[in-house]
Amino acid sequence: MLGFVTSGFTGSVTADIISGLVGAGILTVLSGLVRWMIQKRTERQIPLKGQYLTSYEDREGDGQIIKRKATATLKQRGQHITGVTSNLDDNRSWNIDINLVRDRYLIGTYSSNDKADGSIGMIFLDRRGDTGELHGLWAGYDPHSNQIESGHYNFRRFTPPTIAILTPDRAREAMAILGRELGDQYVTDHDIMEYVSRPDALAETAINTDGRVMAVSISEMIDIEDFQGLFGQHLDAVRKVVPGFSLQTFGLFKSIAVSERYKGRGVGTILLRQALNWFEKQKATTIVSLAWESDGVCFAQGILESVGFERKLRLERFWYEDSTAKGYQCPSCGNPCICTANIYFLTS
Repeated sequence: MLGFVTSGFTGSVTADIISGLVGAGILTVLSGLVRWMIQKRTERQIPLKGQYLTSYEDREGDGQIIKRKATATLKQRGQHITGVTSNLDDNRSWNIDINLVRDRYLIGTYSSNDKADGSIGMIFLDRRGDTGELHGLWAGYDPHSNQIESGHYNFRRFTPPTIAILTPDRAREAMAILGRELGDQYVTDHDIMEYVSRPDALAETAINTDGRVMAVSISEMIDIEDFQGLFGQHLDAVRKVVPGFSLQTFGLFKSIAVSERYKGRGVGTILLRQALNWFEKQKATTIVSLAWESDGVCFAQGILESVGFERKLRLERFWYEDSTAKGYQCPSCGNPCICTANIYFLTS
């Protein structure tokens, strides 16, 4: 009789334990499901995932405040947003870790990906309506100045362009952009069609969601004879800044032009990086690019230096004879062109 009671009691306790575990498991699953549903509802109602163009105030070594531009890629899990932002004018990048508060504000931290940099700080952003734009402030410790710095910080949604080989049906659009940005007839119709057909040249376009050309770039491989023709009387000066000149395989990043309405969105940087990938496949050992300077401003300096190009030479009135002979109009000084050429090199 006693053995029967003990067995019945043990079975009852075991059943209660199993029932409790099952119930706890169900509650855990239901709780997780509810959290998942809340996360998905937040992501649907307040979508923050995606790519952005950002601008922020920074302070130069002399104390002058400048505005920098960067790209940011954000991931979202409910109210938690993480991502990476990278400057367009240099190679610096930061991790972002922020949270959505009251369905409107984003508060969190940033930290540099460069251990030598060590900068870290806070981000405060305001989500304004359904525009997808975020506006606010950043504040953080700068180990270089040993001070707390701060400034305005803005995010604007950005859909990356489609990069495509330039085709004859888009040549007219490409020519219009090249003419406005680099000078009428600096690159001719004949030049464009030649770059399109040559196996040792690359003409690419950035296309927006409407199928319109946003920007165009031209790259080509050049031999020593082409190199000599490019620099003419300046060849000796160039030889001095290129070690092992006669042993190099040269690539020329000839032209890049971005339509005015799309400037400042990172489109040029995307095209340049595409060109560098192409040069690598062509086994170029040294890539050269000529950037024009007017009134002391080199317009391509930021984009070229951001991917590692170094300026080795400045050649005054570089295009004077060429512009006189070919009759093209410099967008800065007309004809003849008296602009200075900044000669940039990138060595693999």
